[in-house]
Amino acid sequence: MDNSNKAVEYYINSPNSSIRKVSKMFNIDRRRLSKLLKTKNIEIVNHKSRKYYCNFNYFDTIDSEEKAYWLGFILADGCIDKQNKFEISLKEDDKYILEAFNKCLESTYPILESKSSGGFGIPESIFSVLIIQNEYFVASLKEYGIIHNKSLYATFNYNNKIPAKYMNAYLRGIFDGDGWFVDSRHTKGKSKEIGFCGTEDVCLGIQKVLKDTFGMNYRVTQDKSIYRIRICSTANILKLYNFMYKDATYFLKRKYDKLKLFADSNETIK
Repeated sequence: MDNSNKAVEYYINSPNSSIRKVSKMFNIDRRRLSKLLKTKNIEIVNHKSRKYYCNFNYFDTIDSEEKAYWLGFILADGCIDKQNKFEISLKEDDKYILEAFNKCLESTYPILESKSSGGFGIPESIFSVLIIQNEYFVASLKEYGIIHNKSLYATFNYNNKIPAKYMNAYLRGIFDGDGWFVDSRHTKGKSKEIGFCGTEDVCLGIQKVLKDTFGMNYRVTQDKSIYRIRICSTANILKLYNFMYKDATYFLKRKYDKLKLFADSNETIK
C-alpha cells in the first residue's frame, strides 16, 4: 500500500514532525519522502524550527462557502512577494476578519501590528498583518490567479476552479477587499452606488457573473491600470446584496451594515 500522499499531508500539517519520524510512521524511505516533498515544492526545515503551523493545503479544493469567501478576499487584499511570502494587512478595526481567517486555517501564525508613519497632515495608522511563508501554501494560491504583483495580473476564478454554487461568496470576498458602497457622484448623493475595482480580468469576470446571474449589462471602465465596474440601480443593488450575503458566514461588518440599512429602507423594491 502506497502511503506517500498521506505522509506528505501529515508532514505539512504536523509542525513538530521530522522527515525521519514521518517516514517511519508511514513506512516510507526517508530519501523518497524528502524527494516527494521537494517535487511538491514543500519547504523542508528542521522540525525544531517549525515554529508556526497552519493547514497549508486549505485551498487545495474550494469545497465550501467559507473557502470561496477567503479566496475572493485574498484576491483583493492579499499579496505574494518575490520571496514567495504571503501577506495580508488590514486596518486595526478589521482585525477580527484576520482572526477568523486564521482560525479557519487552524493557524498558529501570529497576527502582527504595523504602524504607518503618517505625515503631511495624515495621522499615523495601525494595521493588523498576517504573514505566512510556506511554498506549498503560496503555490496553492497561485492556482487561483493570486500571484506576485497581482494588482496588475490577478485573474478571476482562474481555470474555473471555484464551483458556481460558491460564486456569491467569492464575489463577497472581492467586495470586502476591493469594493465600495457610497453615494453616487453622478447623482450628487441622490442615489447609491456599489462597485468593484481590480485588474481587467477580475472586473470582466464580475461583469460576466452579473450578466449570467441577473441579466445585468454594466460596462467595465479603465483609469490607467485600474479597472472598475459600478452598479447604480437601486433594484440591482438589492439583487446583488441578496446574492452576495445569502448563507454568508464571514463578511466585513462595516460594509454589510451599510448595505443592510439600505436594503431595509428599500424593502418594497424588488
